[in-house]
Amino acid sequence: MKKRILLIFVFFGLLIGLRCGLFEPDLPDGSLAIVLLQNENLPKASSLETNHESVQCIVKKGSQSVYNKNLTKKAGGGFHGEITDLEPANNYSVLLYGKNSSNNIVSRAYKEGISISAGQQTTVSLSWITFSPSPASPADGNSSSETKPTFSWSAVSGATAYEIEIDDDDNFNSPIIKKSDLTNTSYTAETSLADGIYYWRVRSKDAEGNWSEWSDAFQFTITIAVLSVTPTTLDFGSSETIKIFAISNTGTGTLTWNITDDSNWLTVSPTSGNTSTETDQITVTVDRNNMASGAHSGVISIISNNGTKTVTVTASKEVPDLSVSPQSLDFGSSEISKYFMISNSGSGTLTWDVSDDQDWINISPTSGSTNFETDQVTVTVDRSNLAAGVHTGTITITSSGGTETVSVTASKEVPDLLVSTTTLDFGSSVASKTFNITNNGSGTLTWSVGADRSWIQVAPASGTTTTETDPVSVTVDLSSLGAGTYSGTITITSNGGTATISVSASKEVPDLSVSVNALDFGSSETSKSFNVSNIGNGTLNWQVASDRSWISVSPNSGSTTTQTDQVTVTVDRSNLGPGTFTGTITVTSNGGTETIAVSASKEVPDLSVTPTSLDFGSNETIKTFSLKNDGSGTLSWTITDNKDWISVTPTQGSTTDETEAISVTVDRSNLAAGSYTGQVTITSNGGTETVAITASKEVPSLSVSPTSLSFSESDNSKTFAITNSGTGALTWSVSNDRSWISVTPENGTTTSETDYVTVSVDLSNLGAGTYSGTITVTSNGGTKTVAVSASKEVPALSVSVTSLNFGSSETSKSFNISNAGNGTLTWNVSADKS
Repeated sequence: MKKRILLIFVFFGLLIGLRCGLFEPDLPDGSLAIVLLQNENLPKASSLETNHESVQCIVKKGSQSVYNKNLTKKAGGGFHGEITDLEPANNYSVLLYGKNSSNNIVSRAYKEGISISAGQQTTVSLSWITFSPSPASPADGNSSSETKPTFSWSAVSGATAYEIEIDDDDNFNSPIIKKSDLTNTSYTAETSLADGIYYWRVRSKDAEGNWSEWSDAFQFTITIAVLSVTPTTLDFGSSETIKIFAISNTGTGTLTWNITDDSNWLTVSPTSGNTSTETDQITVTVDRNNMASGAHSGVISIISNNGTKTVTVTASKEVPDLSVSPQSLDFGSSEISKYFMISNSGSGTLTWDVSDDQDWINISPTSGSTNFETDQVTVTVDRSNLAAGVHTGTITITSSGGTETVSVTASKEVPDLLVSTTTLDFGSSVASKTFNITNNGSGTLTWSVGADRSWIQVAPASGTTTTETDPVSVTVDLSSLGAGTYSGTITITSNGGTATISVSASKEVPDLSVSVNALDFGSSETSKSFNVSNIGNGTLNWQVASDRSWISVSPNSGSTTTQTDQVTVTVDRSNLGPGTFTGTITVTSNGGTETIAVSASKEVPDLSVTPTSLDFGSNETIKTFSLKNDGSGTLSWTITDNKDWISVTPTQGSTTDETEAISVTVDRSNLAAGSYTGQVTITSNGGTETVAITASKEVPSLSVSPTSLSFSESDNSKTFAITNSGTGALTWSVSNDRSWISVTPENGTTTSETDYVTVSVDLSNLGAGTYSGTITVTSNGGTKTVAVSASKEVPALSVSVTSLNFGSSETSKSFNISNAGNGTLTWNVSADKS
């Protein structure tokens, strides 16, 4: 919406005036008045100025701001401001911002290149321009499935940048998207929005950095369709032709879909559609007419406006194939029933029918069907109307998988049963007898044997024979019967007749007798015995059992007629506490029951050891401790130790009331210096005790000082020191390798004190020269040597003349004495004339 603004510039000396609107102010000298009035010629409802609560006026000369103030709003309408001291120029610009009650810019007016000249009037027209952009797309109330929509708005004259806000709250308290300094009038969301209701608004910024009022907020909705297919597999098997799957939209909006398939044996209907909330049913049909035998699979693809799903389709085509086994049946002369198997070695369902060409052949069943199972067909032959000889026939199997035949052969023979005896008498003691069955005719005699009494058993109970003899064993068991005589009948039935055998047997009655009625094991015995005998007749069968786990018997069963059986009873006290225990042995038999009372007691030994520790110090090697039984009975014990430097003797034994002395020896030979601990463990049937063992080992160490001695001719005695730099007692001895060296003392012992050894040398029997020798100090703490050296000097007299001739006048002459050897020459001079 445009406003016309009239600018009038009047020059009064230095006065320049700017008039806006129709208001004519009184201008003081040296000032510029700016007045902005509402345009009364426009309807207030359509006038931008109706929303102007304030107007900001900016006047620039070039790029220099010379005026920037909010104009004063007059009571009668319009705005007024003043500026002074403007200079004439042709590069003035005027920028007006119309602001609402929130001080947000809603409209803008701008004019540049304004010339102000002295003595002239200049009229300038400005138009209000809406400063806030108008949203365009998505339109208010729009609905779309696009999750990254593009937002566009109207361009604003003078705008240098735009800012957009997108939120699911129309208050825009925390916008989901906020993008500033956009230079275009559109923006595409960079992240996907979920389905739902959203709001968006936009504002502009001009070159001055001023932001406009936010545009009106537009509402839009994102709907996201989601393709759902169920089921995702269809299995038609070998017979089904139609199945259904469902397409539904589990999201929002409208789902548009199309269907394709990859197999010519598949048909889908319908192939396209759309859905919002309803479920679409899709029919899938399978055509096996042109399908090869076997398994087939295909894929149906559902392509939608939001994704693709597939349905896997499987189907098979089956071709049956008849298989018959065996293909011949030989019934021989005696068999009357056999069978053959019908199976489908192909696929699908095999339907079959069976027929035969002989009236002596019977078949069951005569028809059926099978997929993968095997059907059994029973064939029976009826020889009753057949003559003796061999007969043949054919069974024919026709099916949906082919035709097969089974050849049948059978022969007819006439056997005759013959039994070796008609009576069997077992008396009172015989338990088993036999009789023989033979075939007195031809062919195969098939026979079975049965008895009419449960106490009679036969084995075998059936059999067949042609020419051989079959023995049958007959056993009688009268154990559950009382004394007396019994009879029964064995019947032999066969395809060659029937025969019977009379059986008789008698039973005698045994009577149990045991040799004792009580066994007392006391505190030490572990095994006793008793006798079982039969004081009746017949055979006595007996069993023995005890009612206590600590009592065992051997044997625990037997049988006797006239002999005596011995039973051994053993008691095991290992899991019993001290005290007296009783139990009962029961002997049961076919001749009565007897009991034997059993008693036993247990004594409990108690191990006592003293002392419980042994300290061997640094030099003791043997100590003892005592072991005794403070309880009752016999204490059996064993002794072990946990160190290889400890030995114990004895290591095992037993005691009742005596005391055992145990010797413990320690061997330090392989031990280093130091303190050692070990343990001796005494294990017994009366408990376990330990004895703590402690011992130490001291190791002396030989030190000699000095390690060399040097002797001169005048110094023939020196000493050296022997000390023990280790522990314990150092025992030492001294020797040397030269006869002119002597030492004293030659041996000794020391712990912490210092022993001194005096060394003397005697060179009297030696010539001049230097001599060396070695003193060796041996000890239990090592060996050391002391090097010895000595020298002997021999002087030699030399006289300068051997004669002196004084003549007649001389009274004094001299001669020289010198040492032509070494050492010191001591000399004396004498004359033989006074």
